[in-house]
Amino acid sequence: MRTILIVLAVSAFAFLVWVFMRPDGRSGEEAVEQQAAAMVDAAAETAMAEEEEPLPEVVTLTERADEIANIYENASWVNRGLDGPILYVVSFRSCSTCLAFKAAELQGLEDAGVDVRWIIYTRRDREDRERSSAAERAVQAELWLNRDWHLFEEWYAVDPTTYYATADLPPSADDDAERAAAVEEARALVEQLSDLYGENGVDLYIPALLWQQDGTWKTYVGYEETSFALVRAALTGE
Repeated sequence: MRTILIVLAVSAFAFLVWVFMRPDGRSGEEAVEQQAAAMVDAAAETAMAEEEEPLPEVVTLTERADEIANIYENASWVNRGLDGPILYVVSFRSCSTCLAFKAAELQGLEDAGVDVRWIIYTRRDREDRERSSAAERAVQAELWLNRDWHLFEEWYAVDPTTYYATADLPPSADDDAERAAAVEEARALVEQLSDLYGENGVDLYIPALLWQQDGTWKTYVGYEETSFALVRAALTGE
């Protein structure tokens, strides 16, 4: 919320400067209407971005921890299949914070034997704004149904636009009841986790990570390199 207010304040200041220096001859009423619309759009984009903002601290789950763990464990995750500690990660393909985590941490975790288990979902549309494509839903549904690690690797090997334009995509999730149900099940899982995390005083940001440590369930939501050192140390001993 504070971020949104800052965006609106900066936009308002810029607008006042622009009104007095406006070279285009438009009426003040037209200028107000158009700039107000732009400010609303900027605030909406900022609010959407906050879904990926990190809350970078390790939290021990104390409320319904086993129930939360069961949700992660029973999800249709995909993994490389390593023999070390297990780390669950909830993510969606275009999540910039998830990509930062993957680029900075994944290789080191896997080199230490950590079995990273990816739980992939697609975001629901918000206020008539589409937040996933048909191609993204098709791949997510295929991963959910068949847990194809090679598909996951290929999907992340190039940017999504290139992948969707060049790859032989799985069947549509929009025209198949089983695949549509897979899309919905993943979304419902994230919403359920959000409620349960709330009972632990944690806002569910993405990526959401879960692992077991000393008989307790730990979580870390978002990603920030410095604070992630605690997670890294717990899983790799480094």
